[in-house]
Amino acid sequence: MDPIEELAGLLAGGRLITDPEIIDGYRRDEAHTVVPGHPLAVLLATSTEEVSTAMRWAHAHGKPWCPAAPEPVWPAGQPLPTAASCSACPG
Repeated sequence: MDPIEELAGLLAGGRLITDPEIIDGYRRDEAHTVVPGHPLAVLLATSTEEVSTAMRWAHAHGKPWCPAAPEPVWPAGQPLPTAASCSACPG
């Protein structure tokens, strides 16, 4: 089984985005100061359980991950961490 299909099966609700055209919108932050990576998927988690499941999967498969949050969560002037600004994300 493809690892991404496995992850999708572990996460109920279809909140795992794998369409490259949709993922493209999540690749960079508003500062555009870092060359964006190429995420395999984007999880729009709605619970800590979903995050935990995804992190266990990433660890088991040796996949890097990058947290991101809606901009209002971050203090003014602070960079928003995204796949684009995470050195661990595949480029």
